[in-house]
Amino acid sequence: MDFSKDTKIGIIGLGSMGQPIADNIIKAGFQVVVSSRTKKTVEYFKNKAIIAKSPLDVVKESDTILFVLPTDKEIKEIISVAKKGLRRKTLINLSTISPKSSIELSEIVEKFGGEYFECPISGSRKPAIDGTLLLLTAGATEKLNSLASLFSSFSRKTVHCGKIPNASKMKLANNLLLITMVNGLMEAVNFARQIGLSEKEYLEMIDSGPMVNPVYKSKHQKILDDDYSPQAPLRLAYKDTRLICDLAKEYGVSLPLFTNHRKLLKKGFDSGLGDLDIISIIKELEKR
Repeated sequence: MDFSKDTKIGIIGLGSMGQPIADNIIKAGFQVVVSSRTKKTVEYFKNKAIIAKSPLDVVKESDTILFVLPTDKEIKEIISVAKKGLRRKTLINLSTISPKSSIELSEIVEKFGGEYFECPISGSRKPAIDGTLLLLTAGATEKLNSLASLFSSFSRKTVHCGKIPNASKMKLANNLLLITMVNGLMEAVNFARQIGLSEKEYLEMIDSGPMVNPVYKSKHQKILDDDYSPQAPLRLAYKDTRLICDLAKEYGVSLPLFTNHRKLLKKGFDSGLGDLDIISIIKELEKR
């Protein structure tokens, strides 16, 4: 059966990423089913979506379910309760989890007659709002192709990575570089500050030279304003460092530079910076 806008799309996880993703799917004309324990979120979606009583009811009332949750633990809890209710359902995981967990989720869903696809998103809250996220996918190609109209409602590009868990592996390889870049930027900004350079001029130089890129541009004004409101929370970056290092250990890969980035983010997390943007790591760098 072809995927159509009559298909009910369930979205579980209405945080900083899930809420704008849901908004864009609704704007594209899809019927969306959500649930939330937060009164403010329920009020926000009251006239936009079908409000279910619980995540389990979202699964029951939807044909295709998108998970936008921090870890695989929450996803496993929901599908373990749903069980036979997963029959003929399409479950799409947009979260960053370990490849091993993605395989486990796939096996559980298929056991109960559903379809599972890993589709981790790359991008922070601003691209989520703009509908310009990058989507990494893995699973049956034909089915994924049929979901193109849904994916295009909240992403600018889809990269198919082959079989599960290749999308999860690709996302972790991507985040290894991303975390290294942002930590490197903040170390350089702190260095520029401490040696007496104009922070504004330094950032303008970066944005005008060979190192210019969308990631650095997205942080430019936040750095100047000391704005640590989360686009990409430090706690999630720290969580990803564990997944990356665990995968590297499994494959016997050396990560000498990244190991230090993980230690730095741990210090930031332990200092209470977890809910702030990753650029808040400069607070730790300033202590040295």
